[in-house]
Amino acid sequence: MSFGERLKVVRKELKYSQEKLGSLIGYGNTTINGYESGTNKPSLDVFIKLCNIFKRDPNYFLQDDIIGIAPKLNPEDQYIIDNYKSLTPHDKEIVDHIFNMKPEEPAIIYRFPVFYQSAAAGIGKLSETEEYQMKEFRLRTVPQKAVFGMYIEGHSMETIIYENDVVLIDPSIKEPSSLDDEIVVARFGEELICKRLSVNDEDQTYDFISENSSDDDKSRYNQKQSGFKLVGKVVKIIHAHEIGIGIFNYTE
Repeated sequence: MSFGERLKVVRKELKYSQEKLGSLIGYGNTTINGYESGTNKPSLDVFIKLCNIFKRDPNYFLQDDIIGIAPKLNPEDQYIIDNYKSLTPHDKEIVDHIFNMKPEEPAIIYRFPVFYQSAAAGIGKLSETEEYQMKEFRLRTVPQKAVFGMYIEGHSMETIIYENDVVLIDPSIKEPSSLDDEIVVARFGEELICKRLSVNDEDQTYDFISENSSDDDKSRYNQKQSGFKLVGKVVKIIHAHEIGIGIFNYTE
């Protein structure tokens, strides 16, 4: 757009008539009409007044008239660009997904890396790699400390967690004694388990308890603190809904 076209746009945004704008710069409406039609150009003093009236950078009005002048970004836009450049590839993938969402998509779609080294409600085996896939979940809320998800295999945590569900994990808590009566994922050598942690204060041992009353393995893992490594606390359970053979939709 030319200078005159941009002047007309911002004037109408503020609902100024040509007459009112002319009075603000000490001229009549015919002067403003001349600026907008391109038959006349403002002096430097008048141009500065127009920039101040509309609170616009001079480049806004001149960017299409002078070749080689790039529009100056406002601080908010520059902040967004700088922070996007500093993101990890994983975080950029999440942001790009949000940018590419269709208008009709609900704003409750969240994406998390979900690891294939399943944390079993019975017993899970660590995979040889730490490969993950970005999975979409339709959720109302997500705990702020949720970092990644893990699949659940087995039925020992029913009726709270079912096979094929995904648990979101907060890995920031490393001291098991602070997680009494919480569901956790823990590592025993090459095994991963997902159970409720119970702290035995007398001898500082920990029971990993199944929630399924029919499970024979309700407290198999009774170990001293050095016998396992805490992966993290389960902060959200996302239930899998089978919508086809081997195809699942994950929602609350």
